[in-house]
Amino acid sequence: MAESRPLGPLEKYSVCRSQLHIYRNVCVTASYLTNNDEELIPALFRALAVVVEEHPILSATLVDAEKNPRFVRLDSVDLERIVTFLDYADKVPVPGDASLDVILERQHNVSFKYDEPTSVLWRLAVLYSLKERSEFTVCLCFHHSIMDTKSALPPEAAWSGAVQTTPVHTRFSSLVLSPALIAGLKRQCDLHSVSLTALFMSITANALFQVLPSEYTFLWGDCAVSLRPFLSPSITERSLGCYVGSFSERFERFNVSIWDDSKRTKSTIDNVRKTNGKDMPVTFLREVSDMCDMREWLSEKMGKRRWAAWELSNVGTLAQPGAPERAKCQIKTLLFSQSASACSGAIKISVATGRDQRMALGFSWQEDVVEKPIVAELIQEMNRLVIQTANRC
Repeated sequence: MAESRPLGPLEKYSVCRSQLHIYRNVCVTASYLTNNDEELIPALFRALAVVVEEHPILSATLVDAEKNPRFVRLDSVDLERIVTFLDYADKVPVPGDASLDVILERQHNVSFKYDEPTSVLWRLAVLYSLKERSEFTVCLCFHHSIMDTKSALPPEAAWSGAVQTTPVHTRFSSLVLSPALIAGLKRQCDLHSVSLTALFMSITANALFQVLPSEYTFLWGDCAVSLRPFLSPSITERSLGCYVGSFSERFERFNVSIWDDSKRTKSTIDNVRKTNGKDMPVTFLREVSDMCDMREWLSEKMGKRRWAAWELSNVGTLAQPGAPERAKCQIKTLLFSQSASACSGAIKISVATGRDQRMALGFSWQEDVVEKPIVAELIQEMNRLVIQTANRC
């Protein structure tokens, strides 16, 4: 093995969260259509070999995680240990299927192991059928220290679930929206000069107010922001690494308005971009970059109220391939998900749009922090608001 490099502050933060069982991982799930006659498993392994060679972080292991964490590149990666194949007799689960939600929930509750000589910080689950070979689904699960997907005490009147606590057992559910609904939402966003991300922040707040008791008069929502545009030109959309920050937005029950709140959130997003994200909380991690200090800082959060009711991460739409007519295998639907976290928004909402223009929303929450009926009602109400907003004349 050849030593690679020490971890930066944000990477240390991700490792500390895992060590303290606060937050485990991120998943990106994609369903594929293929007209390739080649056997899936050897074709997939060849493709993975190319990707691992191109991105050294995928062949890196974490050493000395307790005191002086650093990434060390392995001489080789045993793909057969990293990739799990699940064979289905009939239809392969796709984003939106309850059976896939169960698999993702299981993935989000399995931690990555540190300081094992041959352990990497990612894994794949491949769902396929020998009977129906034209479709398969792949779930990439990874530690947040190696990749992304592009506290003051809150006042009593704000809902944010139960106090910050461990252990974290992730619950998961998903919602998939049709291309027609997404097209309708985009038309409405254009009419009101807002973005889909800003709109979904507003829809989430509006839906939560419908679900929660009236005693909760306002909510805080966190919104993830990609830091890539603010970094060195060498960091591109295809670079692997954790380059993400966030900002918080406040929503009031008695002044809630989908479009007014969307415009305000859009203004916040624009300001973050204008200032190159310099005031986001992630910039303060340099003050606790020492691993011992970071563990102490995170541990002190336990038992205290969390700030945000939810955290929204929208990674956008997967770009079309450069030469689709030559592609033997193409991603269709995409689903992005995360483990729950003891130290962030009570509900994590992860959004991604596939090449089929279906938008998938992954909802993660910590058992005993948020009650399942609240999330079920939230999903139902968000779906209703999406339909209502998209079909607005």
